[in-house]
Amino acid sequence: MILQIQLEEASALLGFSKENLDWIFSETFELCSGESISQYDVAKGGIEVWPGVDLGYCGPEIFEEVIRPCLTKRSWKNIMRKGLGLTGEKAESYLLEHSTMISQIPDLSVSALEFFEISMEKITSIYWNRLLKINPNISNAQVDIFSKPHEYSREDLIEPCCQAAVLFLWIRNPSIPVRIMKTICTTEYLTSKMALAVKLKNLESFGYRNIGNVINFLLQDHFGLTDSVGLGGANSPEDILSVAERLYALDFLDTEEFQMNGTEVDWTPLNNFIEVIGFGEVVSELVTPGGLVHLWLCSKSAPRKIEFSSTAIETSPVLVCSWFTETIQFLAKKQRVNAIRDFQKGEEYEVKQFAVHSIEKSGMAFKIKLPSKNSTDCLNCDDPNLDLEYLESLCKDLLKSKYISGHLNVKLKHHGLAEKGLTCYSDASSGYDNLLIELSQPPLYFSNSNEAEKKPFTLESEGTLLEIDSSSDNVYSDEELYDFYTNIIQMKSVNTTLNFDSVNELHLLGITGWLNEKSVTNKKNEYNDTILALWKNIDGNKIVKKYTATTAPGTFSKLYNSKGDAHLVNGRYAYKKGKHNGYDALVQAEEFTVWRDPEKSGVRYENSLVESGWFGINLHAGGISKEVSNWSAGCQVIWGGRDVDSPFLEFMQNVNSLLDDDEVVYYTLVDSREIPSLSDYYSVGGDD
Repeated sequence: MILQIQLEEASALLGFSKENLDWIFSETFELCSGESISQYDVAKGGIEVWPGVDLGYCGPEIFEEVIRPCLTKRSWKNIMRKGLGLTGEKAESYLLEHSTMISQIPDLSVSALEFFEISMEKITSIYWNRLLKINPNISNAQVDIFSKPHEYSREDLIEPCCQAAVLFLWIRNPSIPVRIMKTICTTEYLTSKMALAVKLKNLESFGYRNIGNVINFLLQDHFGLTDSVGLGGANSPEDILSVAERLYALDFLDTEEFQMNGTEVDWTPLNNFIEVIGFGEVVSELVTPGGLVHLWLCSKSAPRKIEFSSTAIETSPVLVCSWFTETIQFLAKKQRVNAIRDFQKGEEYEVKQFAVHSIEKSGMAFKIKLPSKNSTDCLNCDDPNLDLEYLESLCKDLLKSKYISGHLNVKLKHHGLAEKGLTCYSDASSGYDNLLIELSQPPLYFSNSNEAEKKPFTLESEGTLLEIDSSSDNVYSDEELYDFYTNIIQMKSVNTTLNFDSVNELHLLGITGWLNEKSVTNKKNEYNDTILALWKNIDGNKIVKKYTATTAPGTFSKLYNSKGDAHLVNGRYAYKKGKHNGYDALVQAEEFTVWRDPEKSGVRYENSLVESGWFGINLHAGGISKEVSNWSAGCQVIWGGRDVDSPFLEFMQNVNSLLDDDEVVYYTLVDSREIPSLSDYYSVGGDD
C-alpha cells in the first residue's frame, strides 16, 4: 500500500523533499502494519505502540502529542505513561505484569488511516526538530530571520535522500545515542548517498533495525531491490536482471543474463563474486536489499574478474579478481623501484623476480615461492639456499599493499620474520614451503556520481594506415627524458662508464614494447617500439628525438635464412653510416647477436638458436601502414617512409650532422619489461 500523504504542515519541514516524506510514511506503514503493543527488542528496546512509537525512548513530548490523545480511559493512559523510559528487561517485565490490562486496550493497528497520518506527521516533525539541533544545515535552507522561511529554501546543501534516510533511521531506532547521530549528520554523509550507506552498514553490528531498508533506498540510483536474489531467494525477474547487469559490468558474467540449467538459474557467477568479497568473513549467499553484497555490487571498489598474465605466474593467463592483479602489479612495481634505488646507489640494475606457486579463491589467497640465492627452488624455510634478505624485503613490500591489512595476512613458518612483525608464524605445511598470502577487502568506495558504472567497450580501427599519436600521459622535459634514457643505456653497458655530457656525441636507444613514454603490448608485425636519438648540443641543451619503430621482423612470407627469422638480442651494438637498398642508413660495424625464429611466431624458447655474425641488421626506414610486413627481416626499422619530412629523413639528417663518415655510434636495445616506468623512476624518493 502506498500512502498519498497530503500534509498541511509539510512546510514545517523546511527544505525537505515531499517525495521522500512520502517514502518515510509508506515504509513505516508497511513495517508497522499488524502491530499494536509489543517489544521489538527484548535486550534494549522499550514498549512499542503503533505506529512504531518506542515508549522507552520517545520522551514525554511524543507520548503527550501522539499516544495519550488516542487512549480513552485514564487507566490505559496511566499504564502507557508508566511505561515511559522502560527498556530491556524492565519493559519486558512491565508488559507481563500488566498483560491483562494491556490486552483490553484497543488494537491500534486497525485505527483509522487518518490517525496514522496525523501521528506520523507529529512524530516526523518532532524528530526533524531534534536533527536540526544536531546540524541546522540538514534543513537544506538558509533562513533570513526577517523573511518568510520558504522564500529561502534551498536544495543544494544536503542530498535530499540523505535527509530522509537519517530521519527514518532515527524514527525507527530512537535508542541511537545523540553522539552517534552527530557523527552521521556531518557534511561527509549528508552530501553523499553512497558514503552514508556505508556508514549505516557499519551500524548494523549495534543491532539497529531496518538499516537494510534505508540502504536500499539510498542505492536506488545504482539499482534498488524489491527482495533477495540468489539460491533460495525471492528472485523477481527485475531484481535478477539488475544483479546480472552489474555482474556483467564487472566481468563476472559473460552476458547480461544468467544462464539456465534446465529450469534452474546458474548462480555460479554470483557465488564467485560473493566468494571474493566475503573472503575471510561470513557473508550471506544472497543479495539482500541493503545488504553487504548489494553494497559491494554498487561500489566503485568492487572487484572485477580479469584474465591476467604476469611473468610471476607460470600458468599465465589466469582468471582472477582485480584485487589479486593489483597486488601482483604493486609488488612487481616495488621490485622495479627497489632496483632503481640500487642503481642510483651505483649498483647494477637488476629487478628481482618473485614467483607465484598457486592461486585459490580467484586470487584472494595465493602462495609465493620462497626466493633462492641461486636458480634452485627452495624446499622450505630451512633450505640453505633461502635468500632471506630478499624474502624480508618482499614481506615489507607486501605489507604496503592496500589489500593486505597486516602481518596476519602473510603466513610463514619462520620465527625470525614473525618476530619482526613481517609475517604470521604458521605451523601449517602450506606456510612452511611457501609464503601464504590472504587478501583483505578494501574499503567500500563510491564516486561522486550516482550513476551505476557501465561496462566499458572499445572499437578497433579498420584502417590500414598507422596514425602516430605523439602525446604522452605524463609530460616530462627533454632534460628529464634525457637523464632517464641515458641511465637506461648506462644500466645495459656492463663494465663500461659512459659520458653523456660530451657535446654532439650521439647515443641511440631502442626499446621494445614502448610508445609515448610508456610500456605497451609488444604485438607481432606492428610498430610498437621506439628508437631514440640522444645528444647534447653545442649550447649544452639535452636533445631527445623519438621515433616510432619496430625492433623485430615483420611477417615475411619466406625465410631469408633457413635457420629462421633474425631477432636482435638485447644488448649494445656498434653502427656506422652506410647504404640500405641504395639509400643512406646505418649498417653493422661489428658482429651482432641474434636469436632465430624458424616458426615465425615471435616467441623465443630456451632452446632457440642464438648466434653472432654479420647478418645485415641495418637501421633503416619502414613503411607507413600499421603492419611491418616485408619492411623488416630483422633490421631496426623506423616507421613513416623516407619521403621529404619523414621521421627517418630527420633521423638521418641528425646522424649526418653528428657522426663522421668513419665514426661508429652505439645502439642499445632493451625490453620495456626490464626498465622502470617514467612515473616510477621520478617518484622514487620516499618510502613508498
